[in-house]
Amino acid sequence: MKFFKIIFVVLIVVPLLFVLFNKSDEPNLDGDWTAKQIILNQKQIYPAEIDNYYDVKYQVSINSMSDSIFLHRDTISASFKRIKENDTKEYVILSSKESALNGKFSIDIDTIHTGARSYKVNLKLQSNKTLIHIQRIINIGPWKPEFPRKGQV
Repeated sequence: MKFFKIIFVVLIVVPLLFVLFNKSDEPNLDGDWTAKQIILNQKQIYPAEIDNYYDVKYQVSINSMSDSIFLHRDTISASFKRIKENDTKEYVILSSKESALNGKFSIDIDTIHTGARSYKVNLKLQSNKTLIHIQRIINIGPWKPEFPRKGQV
């Protein structure tokens, strides 16, 4: 019985410590993004002429758990693998049924501080004939101070 208790504690403590102390050097790209410009095989998909008259945004979702990118309006999906070359430039290798989303894409991430607690993150995935320029606005909630304990001033 003592053996099972030890195994049970190890199976709970080890994953918990891994999640708490694992820091990744890669920026977190998960979530829903708004498209700024999408060009596939030198053909501009977004913004189209009609998009100038309507305020409908083109949504792009990135999920790093399944390593996939999903373009919502055209229902195009691609799987990706992130690689670094020479510890300076980061690339993404995309693979999809859409021929324009196959190959090696360079990643450019630009973060702009827009307010006291908000950031605008621009992400460009670019190859020779294809460009995906997406944007996300991140609002960080206000810092909440610790509740005063007995004996503190």
